[in-house]
Amino acid sequence: EDCSDLIRALAMRSPKCKYFRLVQADEKSATWETWHRDHDEPTRLVYTIEEARKAGLRGGNWNTREKQMLVKTCSTILARCIKAAVWRRVRRPAALCAR
Repeated sequence: EDCSDLIRALAMRSPKCKYFRLVQADEKSATWETWHRDHDEPTRLVYTIEEARKAGLRGGNWNTREKQMLVKTCSTILARCIKAAVWRRVRRPAALCAR
């Protein structure tokens, strides 16, 4: 597991999280959806390979495992946006992800 798995797990563990689920994934995009109990409706995020390339995410796993990398990146972005309060409670998140 890596840091993206930890961030998603912390968001899902929150009692405010109704659900956090993968909707769709392929080599071109990934879509995740979550529903926070304080919000009227779910929040959905789509992250595309074009966005990843514009962000400079190339090489390594981005060349060999595009689908998995899109899934991980999309879920991390959504978890950080919607579940920011949960993530802020972690004192030093970078230290948790260090190898």
